[in-house]
Amino acid sequence: MTLPYLVMIVKMMSWTMKKEILRKKFQVQKLRAKNWFGLKYGNSRETALIKYNDEYQKLLVKAEAIARNRIATNTRSQYNKANIIFVRWLYFFAKHVLKQEYIDIFDEAYLGGQEVALMEHIEKVVAQEEKCPVDVVRFKAKTFFTYLLTYKAKNDHYFSYSCYDGKRSAMMHMFAFTTEVWSPKERDVLSNLMQSLKKTILKQKRELGLRTTEGKEAMSFATYKLTCELCMKEGTKESMFVLTWLTFQWNLISRSEATETISFNQLKWGGDHLKVYFPSHKSDKLGEN
Repeated sequence: MTLPYLVMIVKMMSWTMKKEILRKKFQVQKLRAKNWFGLKYGNSRETALIKYNDEYQKLLVKAEAIARNRIATNTRSQYNKANIIFVRWLYFFAKHVLKQEYIDIFDEAYLGGQEVALMEHIEKVVAQEEKCPVDVVRFKAKTFFTYLLTYKAKNDHYFSYSCYDGKRSAMMHMFAFTTEVWSPKERDVLSNLMQSLKKTILKQKRELGLRTTEGKEAMSFATYKLTCELCMKEGTKESMFVLTWLTFQWNLISRSEATETISFNQLKWGGDHLKVYFPSHKSDKLGEN
């Protein structure tokens, strides 16, 4: 055998040995990576071993609790109660917009006309579990608007616009429970319908000679002065409390919720006047300003 052939054979053997070494090295690295990720491999299947992390679960529960602070507890309760009635109406008059899994649950509960059982299941889904049984992909704005028109006084007069707008806010709160997104087009349709309803309500009030403005009337200074004088004249503990409360609320132009939470550590003197620091308020719930 000539020398060139020997050299070629040696090179081939060397290359083969290098390939085998690289293959084994790659397998070792792959095995280390699998062990690092906590994976257990069988013959042809891979099963992930997820270790329970108590600290992570506590943080997850805390994160969910913080996420609920998006709206006040009382507002959340009002929204959920309104949505229970709304879902009940959908079940009887527009069942096709509900998700099939919830239709099956509600059908089983209502079997034989048991409306009490039906309401209990709706309350569990909407208020307790805070899930959205509505298929928002198929849901139309006109369906909700039709539901709104069922709310009228006995004399066929509309309620105030805030009543209907509150139910819209409640519905959008429920839609936030699902990962599906309601069509922007349908949102615009509902917005236009709500504007039409608002104008219709104002028109009806003008025709009936009713007050067109909504909400509470502002307290005049004369009323404020008289109330303070009457509290000081009475002189009881209760009247002094009312006087203090009213004076704070009047001078701070603050809401009742903000006034009732004022504590001594929020009070400071600045020259000849008293300063009150609010950690948060309605327009700054995070306390950034």
